[in-house]
Amino acid sequence: MKNTLVIKLGGALLNSDVSMIRFFSVLHSYYHRFRGNILIVHGGNFWINTEIKKMNDLMYKDSSLHYIQNNNYVNFKINMLSGTINNYIVKWAKEYQINSIGLCLTYENNIIFKKNKSNIFPSLHSLKLIKYLFSRNIIPIISPAGITKNNLFVDIPSDIVAMSLSIILKARLIFLTDVSSILNGKGKCIKKITHFETNKLIHEGIITNGMIEKLNAAIRVSYYLKQSVNISGWHSLNQLKLLLQGDTIGTHVSFV
Repeated sequence: MKNTLVIKLGGALLNSDVSMIRFFSVLHSYYHRFRGNILIVHGGNFWINTEIKKMNDLMYKDSSLHYIQNNNYVNFKINMLSGTINNYIVKWAKEYQINSIGLCLTYENNIIFKKNKSNIFPSLHSLKLIKYLFSRNIIPIISPAGITKNNLFVDIPSDIVAMSLSIILKARLIFLTDVSSILNGKGKCIKKITHFETNKLIHEGIITNGMIEKLNAAIRVSYYLKQSVNISGWHSLNQLKLLLQGDTIGTHVSFV
C-alpha cells in the first residue's frame, strides 16, 4: 500500500520509560504530520524470558483447554506475556494521542497464520481489517503470538511477522533494535549490506543470534519489493525523526 510504514519494535526499548518517551514523541509527530499508514509489530523476548523464569511453578487449568501439556506450556506463557507487552505499547500510544488497537495472531479470521517458520500469510479478512484501520487513521499494534482453533498456543518470530506484513502491504520496513547499526566485528558501523555480504559475515561468525533472522527478513523484503530496509537503533531522538521520515540511518539492507 502506498505510503505505508511497518515498524518492528524490539529490544530493551520496551524496558525503558525514557526510551519509550523518546520513541512515542517522535511517532506522535510523524503520525500527526504525515498521516501515512503505520503498523507496529513488537517483540519483547528479553522481558518475556525474564518473566518466564519467574513463572516456572505456574499451572494453568481451563474447562476447555484442560491442563496444558509441556510442549504447549511455554507458548502459553509467551502468549500471556506478549499480550501484556501489547497492552503496554497501546497504553503508551494513547498517552501520546495516537489512535491504536492491539491485535494478536489467531487461526480463524487471523492477522497471521503459521504455515511454517518462514512461510506465513495474512488472511483476506486480516487485510480488510488492516486497511479499514488505516482508513480510520488507527495504528495496528501486533503481537507475534496467538492461539489456533485447536487451542494450541503459537509464537512466531516477530521479525518474520514484520517481514510478511511488509511484503503483502508493499510497505517500507524499519527494524528498531538495541544497536545503532550492524557492526563489522571491529566495532564499526556497516552502512550498507547486501545478500552476498550477509552470508559472508554469518559464515565468519560476525553476525550471530537474532541478528541473523532480522537480516534475512530484511533481505527477503528487499528482494520482493525492490527496496531497502533499515536496521537502526532507537537511542537518538534526531536520528529517529530522520529514520521515520525516510532517511537512511543505521544499516541500509538491500538484496543487491
